[in-house]
Amino acid sequence: MAGDCRLSYRQIAQRLNLSTSTVSKRIKKLQESKIINSFIPLIDANALNLIMYVVGIKIRPGTSAKDVAELIKPLAYVSHIFITTGYYDLIVVSVAKNTQEVMKQLKEITSVEGIERYESFQILEVSKEAPVEALIHA
Repeated sequence: MAGDCRLSYRQIAQRLNLSTSTVSKRIKKLQESKIINSFIPLIDANALNLIMYVVGIKIRPGTSAKDVAELIKPLAYVSHIFITTGYYDLIVVSVAKNTQEVMKQLKEITSVEGIERYESFQILEVSKEAPVEALIHA
């Protein structure tokens, strides 16, 4: 499924020598257990002329990274929020149409209560992007 999420249950069953009902039940179980959260395509932001950027965020002492992440989560242009170890407490991945939009978004993201400092990085090129399933079977 990682290679092509458009495959039908019947096609998956044929490839795995299983019945269609077995595949259906296993996928339903994976969804219920939140191992599979959605079936979405990987979009190439560069092909759409979008600017993808990352923001490393250092949280103020005494502030919860989870609380700050919850405040950032509703922002529609944010695709990922990671609570991390290391220098930054949060890593936020976002997309914008142009540099003016990046600046507007950065102002909105960094105005969230609890942020001590931040650093942003524009992604120039994606060298590799793979779904987790593909990495598990590597």
